[in-house]
Amino acid sequence: MYAAAESGIYCPLCMTDGMAQLIDRHAWQSDRDRLLPHIYTNDPTQFYTGAMFLTEKSGGSDVGANEVQATHLYDDYYALNGEKWFCSNADAPLIVALARTRPDVSGTAGLSIFFDRAHPTRRQPKPNRSDTLER
Repeated sequence: MYAAAESGIYCPLCMTDGMAQLIDRHAWQSDRDRLLPHIYTNDPTQFYTGAMFLTEKSGGSDVGANEVQATHLYDDYYALNGEKWFCSNADAPLIVALARTRPDVSGTAGLSIFFDRAHPTRRQPKPNRSDTLER
């Protein structure tokens, strides 16, 4: 009932729940220890929400048609190249994005999900970042 009444609050909470599940199930233990307390906190000054950059013009709701490319740099670091069309909860400090790691494989099988390091606010750019947020 609440979700039908106010999606402006419900969407960020759903994105954060999804982020918590991704971190809990797939992140390294050190990242779980560092990030999950910020999601499960009762202190609003320490609370992190999650954002999901999934949708592109090329695919719309069909994420299997996504074209953003992920280029391996070193170790577990990748550069994402391309444009996302829509983001749920764009100002969140925790970010996941879909990108194509296997251009030779069509559909969702060629995609991987990437986690961007948490920082206290998206309004303060991190060094060496080249992402932009257009409104």
